[in-house]
Amino acid sequence: MSKQRSQAISSAHAESTITIPVVFSGSWSEAHGHILSVFEAGYDVRMEHRSVGRLTDSRPLIVGMRLDEDAPLGVLQRLAHQSALSWFAWNRDDSPHLALQAYQAGAQAVLPSSFTTDILMATISRLRSSLEREHGISDGPARRHQRFDRGQVVIPEQNAVLEVQEGVLAVTVIHEDGAEVLLGLCGPGQMLVGHPEDSCSIRLVTHTDATLRVRSWDDALQDIELPQHLRARLQQMEAWAAMQARPHLDQRIMGLLSLLAEQFGVEHADGMMIDVRITHQQLASAVGATRTTVTRLLRDLKRSRQLATSGTGSSERFLLLDWEPHQHE
Repeated sequence: MSKQRSQAISSAHAESTITIPVVFSGSWSEAHGHILSVFEAGYDVRMEHRSVGRLTDSRPLIVGMRLDEDAPLGVLQRLAHQSALSWFAWNRDDSPHLALQAYQAGAQAVLPSSFTTDILMATISRLRSSLEREHGISDGPARRHQRFDRGQVVIPEQNAVLEVQEGVLAVTVIHEDGAEVLLGLCGPGQMLVGHPEDSCSIRLVTHTDATLRVRSWDDALQDIELPQHLRARLQQMEAWAAMQARPHLDQRIMGLLSLLAEQFGVEHADGMMIDVRITHQQLASAVGATRTTVTRLLRDLKRSRQLATSGTGSSERFLLLDWEPHQHE
């Protein structure tokens, strides 16, 4: 790990807004990028190489232990019984023997050698939620704002409420074969809620650089504007589902583009421009067609003067030439 990154992480507790610390014990140098992502998500991250027996006191704590033959699993087991400690392990060598030992010693999860940032964040989030429920911890109102780069996966806790402050967030679902289906885009002022770990496989990913406000559900309930935000979100979801249920593909495409024009429309000399990038593949996933079919239908819609485009590549934007606004916002 670079000296600069190490210093940033070691001092994270001074800037963090999340109450429960996350301690990485042992050598995690190969995983410094994943750990930095945990820090940037607002967690109180600490790197410890001292005796694991000195890691905790009466406060809730999450520990990540790198597994090796010298890992003090017995000490962690005793500490977990005596204090508010929850821990997971990193099986750096994918040793079945060490993984079994870790679970027998009370590990809540054992990460494989080649884990991803998403897996690490989901593991920590789950342990943190469990500790918060058990000990009645709340991070208080207006808990934190988080900044995400385009393409990052956002993993909210089940009890979290997200509000988009800047940028665009995509709501998708991942199929068993890895295919990703677009369920909608959320822009500034829109709210989403966390989901339990279930078979729905809903995923939130930043469509652009974005800033999100993250609050607990209890705190969000104090917001007098929450009902209006949730009503708008419900109307948008129902409208999106209705457009996806239209019988013909061209109707589905134009219906979804019309909804996106409500959210991201900018007046243009030739009509209403959707000022957010939408790829042919994303449209295809949303309407249940192949990209080739959607590309052909888009050409037909352009010929019939229902649709046009402005710009090229990443700057390409759809133009609705004959668009009637509705009120789903």
